[in-house]
Amino acid sequence: MKILFLKIAIATGLIYYVASSGKIDMGLLARSFEHPVLWVVAISILVGNIIFTAYRWKMILENDNHKKRYPLLSITRFTWIGALFSSILPGVVSGDLIKILYMRQLDRNLSKTKLVTSILLDRILGLVGLLILLGISLVLNREQFMNGGEDLRELFFFDLILFAGALCFIATLFLPRKLQHFLSDVVKKMPLLGKKISEVLEVVFSLGKKKSFLFSLVGVSMIAQVLSIFSFYLLSSNFYEYAEGAVSKMSFLENLSIIPVGLISIAIPITPSGLGVGHAMFDKLFTYFGVTNGASLFNLYFLAFVIINLLGLIPYLTSPKKVDTTQALEDSF
Repeated sequence: MKILFLKIAIATGLIYYVASSGKIDMGLLARSFEHPVLWVVAISILVGNIIFTAYRWKMILENDNHKKRYPLLSITRFTWIGALFSSILPGVVSGDLIKILYMRQLDRNLSKTKLVTSILLDRILGLVGLLILLGISLVLNREQFMNGGEDLRELFFFDLILFAGALCFIATLFLPRKLQHFLSDVVKKMPLLGKKISEVLEVVFSLGKKKSFLFSLVGVSMIAQVLSIFSFYLLSSNFYEYAEGAVSKMSFLENLSIIPVGLISIAIPITPSGLGVGHAMFDKLFTYFGVTNGASLFNLYFLAFVIINLLGLIPYLTSPKKVDTTQALEDSF
């Protein structure tokens, strides 16, 4: 419970800081409602994000059991219900626990270890897809970054480090098997969680044996992330406010170089749905391209994100079987 109050306090403090500095314009939110088609399309795109995210998890679950096939509709329903609980509770852990409970109900033969590992692997691959998109934006926008002043160059090298991290992760999947075993054994000796982390590593390393499957997973991740980024861009691009001296309007490719960084920041379970953290982060990120109302722009995406997650109430209420969520709710606090 203390963690819950701490997270709420952090979110409240960040929102107060951003709002008191005049960086959140609630009037912008009202003006955006004058374009209902944009909202319908953006939310529909986020539904696509849910479906592709569910499909990625389905692929991971079926990887070690080629004879077992899970209905995409069921996996999508569990994923959406998980998103619902992640949105109404602080952090994403509660949503993952709910997904595990529902998946165990669908297939009693799935062990908790396999399910937890699949969740972790799913999140890692989601991050990798996001960072590869970031890398693509760096290649396509390199000249602008290099010629855009010191701030843009710093952003370029920061993004480059993140992209390099994704490439290093992929490279470890193709290391000699002996070296992978060595790394796994070293991790296993760590106190407390060493054995569990080692088990996750073994599953991750096994992907290197199935290159086509690995690249398919990364491709699905990239599609899911592009949908999320494009939804943000679609809602916000008509409402940019530029600082004096800004020379050009911000393009989608330029968005591709900052939105992934912002999405990573709100994925860290510091506050519910990234409340406050996302406002502060996007307020800073958009200034690199001369846009002064980044916090207000994030407000649009934040609302769409919360709406799509709350729509998870529909599959939850219509689910033929419901799980006991008490333990998951207690663990989330």
